Order: sequence, then C-alpha cells, then structure tokens
Amino acid sequence: MQADEFPEARTVFEAFCRDFPRATKVPEAQILIGTTFLLEGQFAESAARFAQIKPYLQGENRGRATVLQLYALLEAGDNEGAMALVVDEFPRIGDMLQIATFQTLSLQLGSNFLEQGRYRDAIICLQRVWSRDRLLKHQQNRLEKMERALAAAEAQPNSDSYRKFHLRQMITKVRRELENFEKIEDFDAALRLRLATAFLGMERYREAALILEEMLTKMPPSPIVEAASVTLVQSWMQIERWSRVEQAAVAFEEKFPQSPQLPMIMYLRGTALQQANDQVGCDCHV
Repeated sequence: MQADEFPEARTVFEAFCRDFPRATKVPEAQILIGTTFLLEGQFAESAARFAQIKPYLQGENRGRATVLQLYALLEAGDNEGAMALVVDEFPRIGDMLQIATFQTLSLQLGSNFLEQGRYRDAIICLQRVWSRDRLLKHQQNRLEKMERALAAAEAQPNSDSYRKFHLRQMITKVRRELENFEKIEDFDAALRLRLATAFLGMERYREAALILEEMLTKMPPSPIVEAASVTLVQSWMQIERWSRVEQAAVAFEEKFPQSPQLPMIMYLRGTALQQANDQVGCDCHV
C-alpha cells in the first residue's frame, strides 16, 4: 500500500480478512481496503466499500469508516448520498472519534448545496453542524477521559498491552484533529453566514436576520462579520422592521467605524427613520 500498489494491497488485505476472520486487526484491514480505493481516486468505489463494511464495525472503527465514506462521497460529487449519510449519522456523532472532521465535511456539503441554489438542503446540513466551542469542548473532554484511562491502565501491572496501544493511538488522533481544527479561522462566522444566506435564498428574511444579528452582537470584528452585518441591515429593510434597521445600523457603526460600507448603512438608517415617521432622527450623518 505504501508503494502505491493498491490492487495488490487489496488482495493481501482481503486474504487476511478471509483467513483470519477473528483477528483483532480485521477491522483495520477492512478500513484499509476502502482507503486504497480512496487513494486511487476511485471515490465511488471507496464510498461503496465503507458503506458495505460499516454495519460490521463498532466504536472508533465505525466512526473512521463513516468519516472516510463522507469524504469519498463528496469527492465523487455524490451530494445526495452525502446528505443521506449526514442525516443518518447525526444522532450518533457524539460517539465519533473524529467528530470535528465529520462536521467540517458537513459544512462543505452545505456549501455545495448553497452554490447550487439548493437552499433547503443547505439548511438541513448546516443546522447539523456544531459551533466551534462545542466541538472543541466535546473533543477536549474526550481527550481527558482517554488520558485518564491510559494512565490507569499503565498503573496496573500486567494490564492489557493492546488496550494501552489502542488508547495511545486514539489519543494521538484526537490531539492531531484538535490541532488542525483550531487552525481553522472564522469557523463559526463562516457557518452562520452560509446558513443565513440559505434562508435569504428562500426569502425567509426574518430567520436570516436573526442569525446575522447574533453575529453582529456576539462575534468579534472580522471581514465575514462585517459583510454579514451589512446583509443584516438589508434584511430588516426587506421586511420593513424599521426599528431593527436602526438598531443594526447603530451597532454596525460602533463595531466597524472605519468600514467603507458605513455611508450606505447610515443612509439606510435614515431611510428607516423616515419610514417610521421619526423626523427628529432623520438628520443622521451620512
């Protein structure tokens, strides 16, 4: 497999699974068979293989197969299959060792649907993605539990060596995933903006505005939050919520005082005040 001789590797792995069906490494061999298809660029075949073996896997191995299956489906361009997988696995994602990777791929799937104008499907995917803090907290708690379990196993004489090896492997994987996930900038902002954009695509301006409003009030300044805040003001304008337009415009001015969009925002604020017959406030600076 490391020599990129993937058909030969599959032959050996399959022979191993056939000749040693009760060996502890059989699940690993099964996952590696699916991975060889992935490395060859045979994404549909890889996804099919993971779907085939997943019912016979448990715990960490089932989660690994699920993550790889979702990646293969996305690479194969099978967004419908990926959607079915995300919806089916969502109730169990808390048990998935590589949950942050699965959720990042779910975000990618939602983005695919958004680009295709399939707004309802985008919402279904994006609403199933946890916030950055929730994902980090979940994985950090899991990491602490595994580290405690490893320490307890190492403290016992004659403890199961394979269990200790397995725990070390899982700890390494979770640490690596946490390190990679923490490098993703503006994860929450990107998620919320995509979700709001999907609601806007369906002309559900109120739902979009409520999501964008939370970004403006709770997230630190960034180009994504700035763009979202402009859309927030425009969304309240669409449904003629004049007081909310003013509130959002004032909040925008306070958070982004140097924004090139500020003149337009203040113009919209003045328009909203005029529409609300608040003539006293209509002389706001533009």
